[in-house]
Amino acid sequence: MDKAVSTRLVAVVLAVVIVIAAVVAYIVLYNPFGPPEEIPSEIRIGTVLPLSGPFSVEGSQALLGMQVAVEWVNQHGGVKFKGKQLPFTLKYYDDQSNPDYAVQLTQKVVTEDKVHVVIHDWGILGEFAAPVTEREGVFSIQWAGGAEKLMGQGFKYMTSFHAPLTSFYKNVLKVIRDVDPNATTVALIWRSQPGIELWTAGARTYAAEYGFKLIYDRGYPPDITDASYILNEIKSLSPDVLLVSCYPPDGYTIVSQMRDLRVNVKWVACQVIVVKPEFAETFNKAAVGFIQDSHWEPEIKWEDIASQKGVEYIGATNEELMQIFFEKRGTRRPASEYGMAAAQIFLLKKIIEEAQSLEAGKLIEAAKKIDVYTCRGRFKIDPKEPLKQIGLEAPPIVVQWQKHGNKLTYEILYPYEAKTANASPMPTWEEKEGYPTLEIQLFH
Repeated sequence: MDKAVSTRLVAVVLAVVIVIAAVVAYIVLYNPFGPPEEIPSEIRIGTVLPLSGPFSVEGSQALLGMQVAVEWVNQHGGVKFKGKQLPFTLKYYDDQSNPDYAVQLTQKVVTEDKVHVVIHDWGILGEFAAPVTEREGVFSIQWAGGAEKLMGQGFKYMTSFHAPLTSFYKNVLKVIRDVDPNATTVALIWRSQPGIELWTAGARTYAAEYGFKLIYDRGYPPDITDASYILNEIKSLSPDVLLVSCYPPDGYTIVSQMRDLRVNVKWVACQVIVVKPEFAETFNKAAVGFIQDSHWEPEIKWEDIASQKGVEYIGATNEELMQIFFEKRGTRRPASEYGMAAAQIFLLKKIIEEAQSLEAGKLIEAAKKIDVYTCRGRFKIDPKEPLKQIGLEAPPIVVQWQKHGNKLTYEILYPYEAKTANASPMPTWEEKEGYPTLEIQLFH
């Protein structure tokens, strides 16, 4: 045999051996010919929520939103999975607003109830429970805060459908700046608790961006029962804007004592509490003028915005969600957590159908590729950091309680395309004291 031919033959044989070795290695590592993924009879979603304790309003509204969305998905054919149409089921527990219980019950829902996916707890409670699902290799979603505290910690199977906490107050301050160019000074007070410092970072950033001067910046203990020492200091400074980074019940304490001490500030934004109907029911005429950025409101037609942008819309519309809400709860306006939580169910359906798998790794890869609108806005994540939400760059809505005649009305100020009223400075406490008891109007 010619020497050149022999050399070529050896090279070919060597190449074939290398290819065979690579194929064998792939089979050993990934087992593509192993048993197919089992098709369950249902897709089990697990969640833990504060259904009692200080965060019970948020938790109970979130649970209702999830239940309504599960019902909607199942009535519309379920989840298309490997040639079948599977229903969602929802397993949930009450953590009593206790972080320790949040962790324990998340472990229970994963290891004992064998759920396929987890929607994490509300707010900071979800942050505490996050390591459980990651350790157990279960795909999960942070839907109400906590994601930024978890970034950079190596979480591989978790995503977020929540605006960055550092973007809070962005649109609130934009609205104030747009309607009141003479407002110049800002006071900031905040609950001293992990996670909330990110809200305060956003407040500082956007106050500077919109040309405000920060003249007061102070934290307070989460269990505060007397905020008069802080409020008297703010009263002496007479800021144009007061930003309150609070949870219930401390937020209610601060608002009550602002009223009692007659701390008059032209613009006051409080986190979490203002968007709840309970805020109006508690304070009535004293609620007039309070502002908050919001993550969900039923009047927003995200399906129209999705159509304008050429992006797919998934799940029920807000109109459909409200029809179901009225059937279950009468005419009371839901808290924002109702729609925020419902969106997670529609998103899970989309992710599972794209992945055609319930394995955490395949689900997170599918989530990285999705760009859709839901009832709470746009979901799109940074594929390099799945906990970073870039579809919702900031809480997209700004709301305010206003007085119109003898009615206390809940108004949308932003986005401007959907506004129901213009922003209005807060009346003084002396002016509000002269109002009659107002009839609360929750819808337009």
